[in-house]
Amino acid sequence: CPDLQDGKIVITHKTKTAGGGYTAQLTCPTGFRFKQEEYSNKTTLIAVCNEGGKWDWGSSSYTRTPECQIVYCGFPPTISHGFVSSIYRNVTYGSVASYQCYSGFGLVGNSNVTCDVHGKWSVPPVCVADGCPEIGDVTHGSSNTRDGSEGSIVTFSCDPGYSLQGARTIVCLPNKTWSHPQPECKELLCPLPVIEHGHYEPKYIPKFGESVTLVCDSGYQINRTQTQKDTSIKCGVNRKLSVENDICVDVDECKNVAHKCSAAENCVNLVGSYSCVCKNGYTGAGCNDVDECALGVCHQSCTNSEGSYSCSCYQGYVLYTKNGTNGFFIPAGEDGLKPGDVFQINNTCVPITCKQLPVPPANGTLLTTRSNFYYNDQINIICNFGYALENPSVATCQSDGNWSYNTNPKCK
Repeated sequence: CPDLQDGKIVITHKTKTAGGGYTAQLTCPTGFRFKQEEYSNKTTLIAVCNEGGKWDWGSSSYTRTPECQIVYCGFPPTISHGFVSSIYRNVTYGSVASYQCYSGFGLVGNSNVTCDVHGKWSVPPVCVADGCPEIGDVTHGSSNTRDGSEGSIVTFSCDPGYSLQGARTIVCLPNKTWSHPQPECKELLCPLPVIEHGHYEPKYIPKFGESVTLVCDSGYQINRTQTQKDTSIKCGVNRKLSVENDICVDVDECKNVAHKCSAAENCVNLVGSYSCVCKNGYTGAGCNDVDECALGVCHQSCTNSEGSYSCSCYQGYVLYTKNGTNGFFIPAGEDGLKPGDVFQINNTCVPITCKQLPVPPANGTLLTTRSNFYYNDQINIICNFGYALENPSVATCQSDGNWSYNTNPKCK
């Protein structure tokens, strides 16, 4: 077969055939492609040199001998507000084109583009209006525009849970600088109040969306009206806690049947705790019963009981229960509640009164000027002038409050 006229074609994998011919793989070097239209979509051809010295290019429509030509990119793409300032080595593979921007615009990106093996130019730069530096991304926030031209106003905002640190609005000044630095969005922190008799866990300032738990000291509980089990607090937007005004209040252990005071003790609530104090009638470390009767607390008769006692009186007497009982009054300077008082309420016994005087015999008179008479008091009987007492007699105030005569008096 005749030699290929194009010296740029690369022949590889040349193999002899059974008929005395051979096959060969044809390719173009990097930056070149087959020139003929029928081979334009091919990167490799398998050619067969048949007997008689004639090439077979793989198809009846392939009649022309293939040749390689350099890849063509065409004129570089145009850009807004700029132009191609120079082209090095034409517009074929490996060529480099340079861009410039018109006055008042600045170049962003690589100023040079290159024609690649596929006939494409690399990405061209862009020309943006001269002004302030480009606004960067706002982490956890956004801006209404990124326009950096003179006089542009940019307003920033933050996502929920973040707070803007810096100026909310900045302006591009004539000197191509921003009026303020670009602000940042910082995570919101919820300040925790100081809790007397309690603390928060974990022991750090919570960020937006995080939760902490209020833990009260022993003897205290949270003041919520809801369940005491849920004491978590969440940091929300605007640095607000999901529950506010929590405090730890004293637990009244005496209202809790679980306190350990015995039946002989009174439970006394204390701040953060409680104490067991012996009831009246009990004493000592074990709050043992006091035998008040052995102390002589009663005027006449005493009956001791568990934790208490009771006073009673002999026949003809009653217990002094209040000031003025049976006409007996507590002296000035006393209250009737202390041992040693003349009349001690519920302890002293006073005699029963006989309220009505006895009836004297006919033609007789009671010999007395008194108005109050008590148990065992006596009144003598005398007869009027001209009469004589038969069977001398005395009237006595009895334990039931009535009078009785020792004999039946008569005046004759």
